[in-house]
Amino acid sequence: MLGEPLRLIVDECLNSRELTTRLHTAGHDVVASVDQLGYAADDATVFALAKAEGRAILTADCDDFLALHERDCSHAGLLLVHFDSDARDMTFAQIVGAIAKAEDFHHADLAGRAIVLNHLR
Repeated sequence: MLGEPLRLIVDECLNSRELTTRLHTAGHDVVASVDQLGYAADDATVFALAKAEGRAILTADCDDFLALHERDCSHAGLLLVHFDSDARDMTFAQIVGAIAKAEDFHHADLAGRAIVLNHLR
């Protein structure tokens, strides 16, 4: 991780105390969307909150957030995790490691980017 901690909001579909703890341990400033907005907040609301707070969104709800990204790429970053419910799925440790690789590759400038973390494990 370079410079300032990465500010993240973890979408409800990845809500896990273990994941947020791993992200905090890696030095990131992390909040969960469910803590900010409650359960079942729509994606547009999560997207708007992330933009307002300057947080990159970590989500497995890839299609919906990519559609929001295509309409408005003035956000702090979109970190996507694809799950197929099989052995190829990413572990929490792999997600944290892939975020570090994304930061290194993009020199910690994730703004306006949609990055599939599965490609960086």
